[in-house]
Amino acid sequence: AGIDIPPVDLILSATAPLSPQLAAQAEQATGGVLVEIYGSTESGQVATRRPTQSEVWETFGQIRVSAQAGADGAEQFVFDGDFIPQPTPMADVLELLDDRRFRLFGRANDLIHVAGKRSSLGHLNYHLNSIPGIEDGAFWLPDEVSDGVVRPVAFVVSPSLSAAQVVAALRERLESVFVPRRVVHVASLPREGTGKLTVRALREFALSQLAADDTPVHVTHEVPLDHPVFAGHFPGQPLVPGALLVSEVMEAMQRVPAMAARLGPHPTLAAVKFLSPVRPGATLSIALLPEAGAARGVKFEVRCGDALAASGRWTAAEAS
Repeated sequence: AGIDIPPVDLILSATAPLSPQLAAQAEQATGGVLVEIYGSTESGQVATRRPTQSEVWETFGQIRVSAQAGADGAEQFVFDGDFIPQPTPMADVLELLDDRRFRLFGRANDLIHVAGKRSSLGHLNYHLNSIPGIEDGAFWLPDEVSDGVVRPVAFVVSPSLSAAQVVAALRERLESVFVPRRVVHVASLPREGTGKLTVRALREFALSQLAADDTPVHVTHEVPLDHPVFAGHFPGQPLVPGALLVSEVMEAMQRVPAMAARLGPHPTLAAVKFLSPVRPGATLSIALLPEAGAARGVKFEVRCGDALAASGRWTAAEAS
């Protein structure tokens, strides 16, 4: 952000676990050591780690952690001892190395199972992002497989590393079943302004990147309430201009490599109809539908809820 940050000795972070890159940037910017804190409202702070050095957490003082069966029979991880008033279970899934050190897998819905082995996307992403030369990266697990075997895919922002180099580095860090069969280089990941990468955004992004030439693609986009096009546009009752809808469709197509290749660098808007108004803050559902046969165009539909807001067709520019 271009802000001058004074030097500090210690940074404490109690947010969601940081990526190795972000932790390293914080330490470099301040000259201090960044330490993450793990705990809960009920237990207080129970463990720390330095993410630039290790993914392993270590408990404070005489605090111990153990795996126990909960009331429903499910495994839970309980912290006890030192200043904790009573044994306290956590909502997260852990991998215990001993009674003081553990890896944090995250919540149960972050867990993945491949070939009978258990891990978490957070754990895999930590190791992916710890590879020198990777600026950003994320694992994705397809929800549809043809042969019943789920194989992770890794998306990376890494101009300096080949896919083979990424795979080789991951083989040194992960069990073989979690090493991706496919590494996809991308310009960026669809993170929010806060840096968060949502499950929905990653899934839509992954499907777009992996789509075949004739595969329909569906993406969603929210029109910001403060978008500059609304200034002075029907004061009190602003509408999303048709040009903005067309622009959103164009950007969605350009993010799908197969469609960008199909239409070329200068696609032509062959037809468009605006069928119902769209208000600021609306969530748009954009369907991109490749045409079969010689036409080689891409039809599109933009929906807002159940209403069809716009439809049309893009074609490749004719050779001059």
